[in-house]
Amino acid sequence: MSGRTRNAFRAGLARAVSPSYHLPPMPRWVRYSLFPAAIAFSALFIVLPQTGADATIKITGSAASPTFSPSVRSVGPGARVAFENDTRATQTATCLSCAERTSWDSGDIQPGQTVFVTLPAVRGEFEYGSRYDQQLTGRLLAGVSSEASPSPSASGS
Repeated sequence: MSGRTRNAFRAGLARAVSPSYHLPPMPRWVRYSLFPAAIAFSALFIVLPQTGADATIKITGSAASPTFSPSVRSVGPGARVAFENDTRATQTATCLSCAERTSWDSGDIQPGQTVFVTLPAVRGEFEYGSRYDQQLTGRLLAGVSSEASPSPSASGS
C-alpha cells in the first residue's frame, strides 16, 4: 500500500470514529407516537368547553339566609353568566319570569360549585330565584338599564 493510499485510509477511519456532534436519529417508535400524541393533546384544548363568563353572581351568606351578590346585574343579551355557590346548601338559579321559549335553569349548584348559564339572545329583565329557597331572588337586566325599565309608579299622561 502506498503512502497516499494509507493516508486516505487513515483519514476515512478517523472520520468514521470521530465523535459526532449531531444527535442520533430518533427511534421510529418515538417519532411516530409523540407527534400524534402532541396533536391530540392540542386538539383537546380546542374542544374544551368555554370557561369564561360575561358576569359572575355569587350565592353568599349562611345556609339559612342566602343572597345573590349582586342581586341586580346588567348584562348583554345572550350573555354567559356564572353562578357560584359559596354557601353550605345546594341552590339553583331558575328564571321565574321567563316565557317558555326564553326560560333557563342552572340545575343544582352544589356548595363550592360554579355553574354557567347562557341567557337567551333577547333583551329584557329576568327575575330569577332558587327552587329550594323562596326568599333567594335576583334580577338580570339583559340589554336594558334599570332606569329604562318600567316601574309601577311611572305612568304616561
